[in-house]
Amino acid sequence: MATLSKDRYHDHIPTFLGYNYREKVILMSFHGHNKCSITLYQALHEKMFVNTSSNWLLFLIHICCALQFIHCKHILHNDLHAQNVVLDLRNNRWYAVVIDFSKASFRHHALTHSSQFKNFKFSEQEHYRKKYPFIDPDIPKGLIQCEDTDNFSIKYLIQLVCKYTKHTLLQSVNARLLERGHSKRADCREIGDVLNIFLKWGLKHNKLSD
Repeated sequence: MATLSKDRYHDHIPTFLGYNYREKVILMSFHGHNKCSITLYQALHEKMFVNTSSNWLLFLIHICCALQFIHCKHILHNDLHAQNVVLDLRNNRWYAVVIDFSKASFRHHALTHSSQFKNFKFSEQEHYRKKYPFIDPDIPKGLIQCEDTDNFSIKYLIQLVCKYTKHTLLQSVNARLLERGHSKRADCREIGDVLNIFLKWGLKHNKLSD
């Protein structure tokens, strides 16, 4: 976290505030509303923002921005899912913030993270895939974690948001990303660009409710 926060504040990742050596605790900025943390998972299940697709598009764009910033620092998150994104209300605007970097690694250290899967049997691979559907299914086959595996997790989040919100515009975004030229290996910048295109189109044609 210190590597991510040392240059400047970022809207969509926590700010590293310091380390309590006595208690062995990392101090980071809190993100939420009324002293309560609201995860993306919670927002989906409690049907928050049910009448608007603009919030969900923005949240997904925020996640892409966070991951793009992280990857620019040569860091992989390695555990991106709906419980590791919180929603933060600032100045009457909602922001998505990517949290929990406990499994993060530098890109050049990723080789050591994949070694535990090299001897997985097929049945074990299938069990892992079903238990962690947000993780690239090639990882338990021995694929080295990289930017692409983080990007797979973004794609899974988009599909999850589509499933729970059932917004037609978000479903169109998902379909667009599945088209030729936007495969599962599309990077976070490209995914963010597609989301922005649909957001601008929706605002222009009054297809978003706020």
